[in-house]
Amino acid sequence: MRGTRNDRNRKLRSIAALLCCAALLCAGGLSLAAPGELLRDKYNVKTQLTTYETASVDYETLLRDYAERNLPRGQETYTATPWTDCETVPGYAGYDGDAFLWRREREEISARVRVEQAGIYALSLDYLPFDGEISLIQRGVLVDGAAPSEAHETCPFPRKWREDGAVTADGSGDEKAPPMVQVTEWSRQFFLDANALYTDPLMVYLEAGEHTITLVYIVGDMAVGRLYVEPAPALPAYAEYAAQAGDAYAGDALVLEAETAAFRTDRAIRRMADGDPATSPFDAQKRLLNVIGGSRWQEGWQGITWQVEAPADGWYQFSLRLLQTNGDGLTVFRRLLIDGALPFEEAAAVALPYASEWQTVTLGGDAPYRFYLTRGTHEISLQAVCGDLSGTVLALRQCSAELSALLMDISAIVGTDPDLNFDYQLTEKIDWLLPTLTEIRDALHTQAGALEALCGRQTILTANLYSTVEELNGYLNRPKTIPAASGSEGSLTVMQTNLASWYGELLQTPVTLDLLILSAPGAQIMGAQSTFGQRMSAGWTHFISSFTKDYNRVGGEAADAEQPAVSVWIARGREWGEALQKMADEEFTPQTGIRVEINILPSGSVGAIGGVSPILLSLVSGSSPNVAIGSDSSTPVELAIRDSAVDLSRMPGFEELERQFVPGALEPLRYQGGIYALPETMDFQVMFYRTDILERLGLSLPDTWEDLYNKVLPTLKQNNYDFFIPITTSASSVYQYCAFYTYLFQRGGDLYDEAGLKTLLDSDVSYAAFAQWVQNYTRYNLPREINVFNHFRTGDIPLFIGGLNEYLALKVAAPELYGKWAVTLIPGTMREDGTIDRSAIGALSTCLMFDKGEEENAAAWAFLSWYMSADVQYRFADEIEAAVGLQGRWFTANTEAFSQIPWEARDLAVFTEAMQWMRNPRNVLGGYITGRQLNNAWTRAVMSGQSTQEALEDAVKEIQRELRRKQEEYGIEVNEP
Repeated sequence: MRGTRNDRNRKLRSIAALLCCAALLCAGGLSLAAPGELLRDKYNVKTQLTTYETASVDYETLLRDYAERNLPRGQETYTATPWTDCETVPGYAGYDGDAFLWRREREEISARVRVEQAGIYALSLDYLPFDGEISLIQRGVLVDGAAPSEAHETCPFPRKWREDGAVTADGSGDEKAPPMVQVTEWSRQFFLDANALYTDPLMVYLEAGEHTITLVYIVGDMAVGRLYVEPAPALPAYAEYAAQAGDAYAGDALVLEAETAAFRTDRAIRRMADGDPATSPFDAQKRLLNVIGGSRWQEGWQGITWQVEAPADGWYQFSLRLLQTNGDGLTVFRRLLIDGALPFEEAAAVALPYASEWQTVTLGGDAPYRFYLTRGTHEISLQAVCGDLSGTVLALRQCSAELSALLMDISAIVGTDPDLNFDYQLTEKIDWLLPTLTEIRDALHTQAGALEALCGRQTILTANLYSTVEELNGYLNRPKTIPAASGSEGSLTVMQTNLASWYGELLQTPVTLDLLILSAPGAQIMGAQSTFGQRMSAGWTHFISSFTKDYNRVGGEAADAEQPAVSVWIARGREWGEALQKMADEEFTPQTGIRVEINILPSGSVGAIGGVSPILLSLVSGSSPNVAIGSDSSTPVELAIRDSAVDLSRMPGFEELERQFVPGALEPLRYQGGIYALPETMDFQVMFYRTDILERLGLSLPDTWEDLYNKVLPTLKQNNYDFFIPITTSASSVYQYCAFYTYLFQRGGDLYDEAGLKTLLDSDVSYAAFAQWVQNYTRYNLPREINVFNHFRTGDIPLFIGGLNEYLALKVAAPELYGKWAVTLIPGTMREDGTIDRSAIGALSTCLMFDKGEEENAAAWAFLSWYMSADVQYRFADEIEAAVGLQGRWFTANTEAFSQIPWEARDLAVFTEAMQWMRNPRNVLGGYITGRQLNNAWTRAVMSGQSTQEALEDAVKEIQRELRRKQEEYGIEVNEP
């Protein structure tokens, strides 16, 4: 009987499904590919969506096309006409012509050039970085309105930096690097590939006649002079170069400390400390800055220049004492220039082999190169390039792109959570499936062998590539296992992510240098190697000294004991503390006569929420600092309630400083008319989107939540894509339950009444906002807790809400997505007056003062107002990014300083508007309960099926009960209605 009923139910469901399919087909609801049409090409793009997708032609294909057509090489150099429609400045900064001062407000500039003879040419440009700016400088180039290749769309123009002053030491004897200053001078630079995959200038074929060359602003301001169209430099092979006449140098070896470099192209390339006893110089008890490079010298075209004094004319050989442990076996490459020029072809990529410890490498390997130097001063430069790793990088990038496209095709059929028991017949529906996987497998096998031959060993990467080849063989032999491997967490998806990560890692080639050695050709250079006994002795000495050395304090210079001092606790890494101490010593103390003592604490330890912290202990013991930096947005008000924090709004000059912050950043720091902290950093919400996928689906960006739910989300779901908005973006109370707060604020709602004594979450707008939050997961089935970074990379979530941390992650760790994603404002809510409200929750870190008496408070406020000023915040952001790289970018809450940070112009425009919509809930007595109860209400409504109104009503009762309990505890009278 039960079986008959089940059969009948199955038949009814089948009939219903057929009727639904028929209705959808009649309505045009399903988009089917024509016979033989690729799924990836079935959509007609009819959208006004702005895209920054890269050119369809990659540079390797362009070069191959030139070679196949046997195009001639250009012979003459041509100078373009002055920039059109630009107001130029004659003789700017000593230039012998007209210059255009190009700032971010101008998107592009153009010039005309007449080429008399058709051929392959390189482009070069006279340029001058502006003094006082520190960002990367990048420009794109268009020829007759189009980029010749994707490589032409982002070309770097390096700055030049030098140390300003001598190395100093702190009170513990540890060395501190001198500050860096920019050398601003006119230079002539070829347009180069940004990743240094190609050591030659980027080439372009030009027919005879007139052409329009357009430069596109990407990032960084500079002055530009003449534009040249010229043949690429012709270099001799090493054999031809070495055949020149001249005697060999026969004197003693010249040894140069690598850390004393004269110039570098990036401020991040600074002196570093190495603890190997054989490193020169070395002190077991002190931290000496005795090497240079490392992870700060690994990106394409980053260069270091040394000045050497050649004692006589002659041939020399170069050796380096270096540490190169990249990739557990990978060889890396450097481009060697002498006095700014390549001496011969092979110098464009000199190999530096792997070793697990310090080694001394003579350039050229078993047959060392000879370099001819005349008597006198010369500049020797080494630039990071990919060299012979380029072929593997390009192959992995292509394989990653092919697999990514294939996974999206598969996803259109099987979805992100395929049924393991269903036969999708993928090989029939996607006839290019197996051929594509075969091509990827063969390419990876070829590159694994090439990499092993290049490095002379099997590295971790080659082992991974061979393992991937075997995995692909398994799918080719058993195609029915492919659907299970293609889901959002499937092994093919993981493989695609790995391929992207591997070629990104190959682009980073760190090398640490200790010594440069110039010697007579053929001289045997014995590298200094530390012995086991030396390392044991140094380690023991270091251990003994650790009992008397204060590692938390980064200041400590000798000072007048009667000179006032401000004690500052900073809950950040050592680089942050050292940068702030250095800036205070160099600027604040000389200006004010007030010493600053920086002490480093673990991140999150200057808050008062969530348990015992150093701040709480210091308050109890009466040893609190003057200033705490790096706190959260709840602690200031919690301390203000307990009369432990200083009301900064009463300090002199506060009104002027207040204007540097957006109102939403100050709101959670207010209590009873006072402001008890300054916002130090901020984060706000923007919407990330994959331009390539939205264009393929023919989708425009949603302007409101209704557009998202009714127009965008159905198409995404239909094609097995999805949208993501985080339920909560932090485990702390700093930035929690962002979706609900965003919906509430956009409707004009609030959490508490004006006095902060009663919750307003029992209002109609609160119920509507809460219902929208819950329906994201009950009606629209949005994903709840996922790694959105990986899903965005693989493409199954092409649209999500995130903040600046996600932005940096994509910039730093997803190079394969360059040109395929962008940011915009989040969807808003239409208000009754017809405007769209885009209010959104934000995040803050703060800095606050503790009451230590009038005199100490005045000194502390002088420091705090100096620290949070626009100029200091901009320079602090610059110091941090120079020390730790792009991943350490400082999200300062000072809006003027934020706008000076080197964001890409199109992104900064979005950020500038988004920060104005940032809004944070007020902190009130007992307000900690609100987030907890909202989380409980969401869980009851989504997980247990309780109605949204009942779930929120229960939460409101608990919130109001706790607010009232805390008010009674602190003796606050409330007039009940």
